[in-house]
Formats: sequence, structure tokens, C-alpha cells
Amino acid sequence: MNGYVSNLLCHFVGRSKPTEEEKFQLLLLIIKSGTLLCSLDPPNTPKTIMSPTYAGEHVGEVLERCDCVCFCDIPDESLSIHTNKYSKFGIGFDKAFITKCGARPVMYVPKNAKIPVDPGSDFPETPMEYYLQLFRQSTSMMLLFSLLNQTYDFRILLSKLIQNNPTLSSTLTVLDPITAQKFGEGKTHQMLFNEEMAWKTQFEYIKIFDETLPEDDPDNYYMEREWRCIHDIKFGLSDIKKIYLKSERYKEKFVEHFPAYKGEFYVFEEK
Repeated sequence: MNGYVSNLLCHFVGRSKPTEEEKFQLLLLIIKSGTLLCSLDPPNTPKTIMSPTYAGEHVGEVLERCDCVCFCDIPDESLSIHTNKYSKFGIGFDKAFITKCGARPVMYVPKNAKIPVDPGSDFPETPMEYYLQLFRQSTSMMLLFSLLNQTYDFRILLSKLIQNNPTLSSTLTVLDPITAQKFGEGKTHQMLFNEEMAWKTQFEYIKIFDETLPEDDPDNYYMEREWRCIHDIKFGLSDIKKIYLKSERYKEKFVEHFPAYKGEFYVFEEK
């Protein structure tokens, strides 16, 4: 698979920093902290947000806000497009380590793809509008299930429904005995809420891109081959397999700060 995918997942830092030195200092700070933050906001702040009026203004994102730690799956020799957009200072981790931390690849959807919908459905066929509507319905259902979770009469009603409907009960048992038991115990509302939450979470891993853009266009997200983690990632110096630096002079400075580092270096050539 040489030249097609990488054996490492890389996180590059400092895109918004104006100087190379500031980017390098940020890299040092992150490694010293041992944490890749998905957000700079205070703890327990909601990380996924979409207001009813959101219409996909943030290019590529179905959600109005989705804080995450991002990695790219790109071999070293093919990193130029990516590092020209972000920076040439980064950290490389084994895929197995990042996977165990909870990261996974995003699902790329072409902006101009036609979404197949059932005849007569009121769902739009364009990807962004489709996922926005799907997300809004999902959010509405979660609110409903949350309210039902507090309603004792609803639990009683569900229990009686299952008891008096052998066909439904037997069908559920064949498909999933655990689900059938939850139905019988009147826990359907909570079960559905949990399933709706899991479904809603999938929207955090959808990325819509304009397939007509050149490969090196900043908005051609498909070229990023992104993996995403929606919570902070803790790591130690030994978890780092490769350090990416803009030039050779930063390598010596890095070793001064981290003499115990045993991983590799990848130094981008000075232009």
C-alpha cells in the first residue's frame, strides 16, 4: 500500500499562527501538555451544535459546530497539498493507537451527488439539504424521546401494547431478544432515545466536498483523507512515532526540549 495510504495518522498544528516559530512553539506546548484538545472552550461545553436556522454556511460541515481532533491519512511524500493548507509542524501516531482513542475516518459526500430518496418523499436530493433535514428530524425525535422518558403513563402504555400484541412481541423477539425485553419492560422510550443519539452522532463524521475543485484548492476537503475524534486525546511522548518539522534547524531545538524522544523525524525541505 506504499504511496496510497500512510501507516501513521498525522495532526498538523498552527494553521492560524502568523510565523513558523509560533507554529513550532505550539507544537512544543501540545506535546508538553500530552493532550490534543478538540475544543479550547471550558469543560462540559456542548461541542456539537446546529441551530434550526443553520443552512450549511460552513462549507463541508453538516453541523453548525463540530469540535474534534483531526488527522490525515497521507503518506509523507504526498503531504505537500495538505501541509501547504495547514502547516509543516505536526505529530504522527500509529493508526492502532488513534483508533483506540476513538477516531475514525469521515464519510466524504460529493456536493453534487444525487441522494436517492423514496418517491413522494419530502426529502431533498442534494446532499447538504438532505443531511440538514435528516439531522433536524433526528434532533426533534430526541427531544420527544427525552420528554417521554419522564412520562410514567407512557411507559405503562407501551408495556400494555406489547402484552396485548403477540405479533409485535414475537417479531421483536426473533429480531432481537434484548430489544423485546426492553419493550416488555416499558423501556422503549429510553432505547429509542439511545438509538437516536447513536444515529445523530454519525452526522459528526460526514464531510461534503466540491468534487469540481482542483486538488490543491483549500476547500477540496476530499484530499485531506481525514480521521476525526470528537473528544480530547491523551498521549505520552512514547506514543509519538514521528515529528514533522519545517526545516532542519527545528530538529535540534526539538531535541533540546525532548531529549527522551525516540521516534522518527520528517523534515520538509526548505524551498
